Amino acid sequence: MRRSGGLFDRPQSLYGVVDQVRDALWPEVTVRFVAAYGAIGRASDDIRQVGGEVFKRANEAIQQLKKRRRFCSWLMGDPILDAALDSLTRWATRFSRT
Repeated sequence: MRRSGGLFDRPQSLYGVVDQVRDALWPEVTVRFVAAYGAIGRASDDIRQVGGEVFKRANEAIQQLKKRRRFCSWLMGDPILDAALDSLTRWATRFSRT
């Protein structure tokens, strides 16, 4: 298993990137993702050195995804919005695989 992270300064392109990666790797690999909104620990060109609370929350959420056998988790700071985005993403994934 391999983990990767990325930073987006505008969320508009986030799902498109995840969708393209998922489609490129399917069916050999299952992709899970967490989209977490928040401030990074420090600016760096090396993502491994960025860190911060947002990365801790994302790491905890990805562990929960594995346990629940889910595809995605959105952590935008509003529980209702997060649940709606999770649900919409799961439905979109189901319909795109049929």
